[in-house]
Amino acid sequence: MKTLIVVLILLSFIQVTLVPLNLVLLVLILRAYLYPEKINLYLGFFLGLLISFLESQALGVYSLAYVVFIQSIQMFRKAQFAMHYFVMIPSIVLILSLNLIFPQAVSGSTINLWPDILKETLLIIPVFFIIKVWEERFVVKPEVKIRF
Repeated sequence: MKTLIVVLILLSFIQVTLVPLNLVLLVLILRAYLYPEKINLYLGFFLGLLISFLESQALGVYSLAYVVFIQSIQMFRKAQFAMHYFVMIPSIVLILSLNLIFPQAVSGSTINLWPDILKETLLIIPVFFIIKVWEERFVVKPEVKIRF
């Protein structure tokens, strides 16, 4: 978990300074899709605060948006058909689009989705498998006991 927090903090700095993509939200949504845990909501809230602070936006706007998006994904995941890729990818693209529309609509600027959404959509599958492999291979679960 410590490694995930460090990676997400680094991604938030990269998101604000270098790459204008929603990297943190993408990782949080995919992790919530794979592992619906309460820690995802806490991560979303505090990383939303960090991103709001780094982007000099109103504190709490991104936090509330991230928590709502993560909670909606965790509720949507309970459906039996939700883990199929043809359902997962459009639902994540919808949430990423809403996240791009929301700040632009609040600030009154023109809404420009396509270059960013295309880049984020291409990142969904690789990030999904990276998170899946990382959580399965390198994160110790409490039910695993090592005997000597």
